[in-house]
Order: sequence, then structure tokens, then C-alpha cells
Amino acid sequence: MNVEDNLKEVIEIKFGNVKTFAEKIDLPYTTVRSILQRGVMNAKVENVIKIADGLNMKAEDLMNLDDNQSISTIYNKLEPPRQKKVYRFAEHQLEEQEKQKQNSTTDNNVLEFEEYRNKKIISGRLSAAGTPLNGDLQDSEASVMIVDQREVPKSADEIVTIAGDSMEPLLHEGEQVFIQWTPVINQGEIALVSIVDEGVTCKKVYWDDKEFTLHSINEDYEDMTYPLSDVRIIGKVL
Repeated sequence: MNVEDNLKEVIEIKFGNVKTFAEKIDLPYTTVRSILQRGVMNAKVENVIKIADGLNMKAEDLMNLDDNQSISTIYNKLEPPRQKKVYRFAEHQLEEQEKQKQNSTTDNNVLEFEEYRNKKIISGRLSAAGTPLNGDLQDSEASVMIVDQREVPKSADEIVTIAGDSMEPLLHEGEQVFIQWTPVINQGEIALVSIVDEGVTCKKVYWDDKEFTLHSINEDYEDMTYPLSDVRIIGKVL
């Protein structure tokens, strides 16, 4: 705040507004307003003296108003009844300020919570639990949905619907599972895999130096074996 801003603040604290103060010191309102806009240094000496007298200050003190001393200096010169008015006014302003801060913080927290709670995730694709499905066709069916993050594992990248019963009773046909996209899994983990020229399926995955073995939990299905080069791990079931 500059000198003029501080001066206006002091006037409003003591007299409520500039117009009332101008009438009190017998100066036209437009003159006082002009001084506050153009600066004390540009005002006539006699007008500066009137303003200083009206504020119970020395004229030279008007040039030295700063953020720290302006209010406290004037407050200390006020009589007790006027000090009470200033205190109540300042207290009310502080309460309003704290409410605004609290509301602002609440709004920000709501936005942050909404951002945290909601998560975009890929959905709409099927994974076979039996004969592999056409991978290109399933890619074309993919879409993005917004879900409540509290219901989604932290590392999930996609929701896939199981088609077939080869993973029953653990995974039932029509059940949705969360997938974490990763080419690295442990032996025996359930994963979504892509098989060259066949498609996508969901199986327990084992491997050795030569081939992958895709194992179904449902005993009605036999294991499927493929050369290492024919199988790509898409991700694991969470």
C-alpha cells in the first residue's frame, strides 16, 4: 500500500467514508478524493494541513504513513469509545476474512477429493476364458469410463469382462476383473495374454525355456501350449 492508500484507510476507519471526512474538515469531497488519487505531494499545502488536522496528525506525518504504523498510530490517538468502534470493525473484518479462507479451502479440498476419487479406466473389452477371442475386434470395443477410485485397485489400468467358463470357479463368465498392464508376471499368475493368429485369453501362465503353458482352472479344459514367440503377456489379473 502507498501513502494515499493508507491515508484513505485511516480516514475510513475514523470517519466511515471520505465524504463524511471532507464535510468534517470543510473541504469539497472532490478535492479530498483528488488528493487521494493524485497524491499528497501534489496537493496544496493548506489542504494537506486541513487533512492532517482532521486526523489529529502533523502534516509531515502524512508523508510517512506505512503499512505497519498507519493504523496503530491512529488507533492509539483515538479516545476509548472510538477505539472500541475500530476494534469491533477490525474484528468483524477478520471474521469475514477467515470465513472466506475457510470456504476457499473447503472448495479446493472438494475439488482435490473429486480428482482423487474419480479415475479414468479402459473398459468394454472381453477376454476369453476358453477359446481365444479376436484381439483386434476387442480393441475396437474399448472405451474409457469414470469409476470411483475407492473401488479400484491402485495399479489397475483396465476392466475386462470374462467370456467363457474355463477359469471357473475362480472367475465366472460375465464377471469383470481388473487388469494391470505389465509384460512381467510370476509363474502361475493369472494373466491376460495375446496369442499370435488366435486372439486374447485369460489363463494361469507358466513357462520354461521353450514354451508357454496356459492353464485353465476348470478341469474340463486341457492346458494350451505355445512357443515363447507366439505369446505376449498383456497384463495380470488383480
